[in-house]
Amino acid sequence: MQEFDMILPHEDSEELFDIRSAIETSQIDFVIADITYPSTGQGVELTWINAAGIPIECLYLEGSQVSHTLKLLTNKFFDYETEEDMIDMMKVILLGYTRIHDEAQN
Repeated sequence: MQEFDMILPHEDSEELFDIRSAIETSQIDFVIADITYPSTGQGVELTWINAAGIPIECLYLEGSQVSHTLKLLTNKFFDYETEEDMIDMMKVILLGYTRIHDEAQN
């Protein structure tokens, strides 16, 4: 089974995460983005990710307004009600990518 490293850029630090370097060095297989609180910077980073051909899946708190522009980058949007729902959805997404990778290897 494929293992993935999760990058949570602001979990331990408020410093900027160099997403462009991560893209250029192929450190990113796919992105799960919480788009509950849209921002210009988030949109720019997701555009870079999309331009690199990296799949994007978006999560958002139920009732949040999803940016129409993001719908140009992906059609994979999932809402959640609680933090536990969000974590469960992330697990489902990770399992999906693990299966895809494992099937490609066989």
